[in-house]
Amino acid sequence: PSRPDPVWLVGGASNVGCAVLRHQGFTPDELSALSARIDPQHDPPPHIRYYPLTRPGERFPVNDPDKQPILEPAADTREGHLQGLLFGIAEVERDAYRLLAAMGASAVTEVLT
Repeated sequence: PSRPDPVWLVGGASNVGCAVLRHQGFTPDELSALSARIDPQHDPPPHIRYYPLTRPGERFPVNDPDKQPILEPAADTREGHLQGLLFGIAEVERDAYRLLAAMGASAVTEVLT
């Protein structure tokens, strides 16, 4: 049997992901145009903190079948809303890697997507 390449993470699947972008009505062209205008060096405003699920329930990094999506308050612009969603996805990913490290996994130094 073959083993996975060492750069792959096996398991640890969150219900948060890019499906929320489609669920929120973003088109591929809109995602491309708005993403180009977002400065990744700047966080969204502090009141824009989403947990971008498409429906209730989370598996990882928090096992909570009743976890509710947090998609409000609405940002002032569509660009701000997208930035908030992407930031929320990144926060969940960060929390997942922190949990894995706390459980004894090697610390992550780079994420390739």
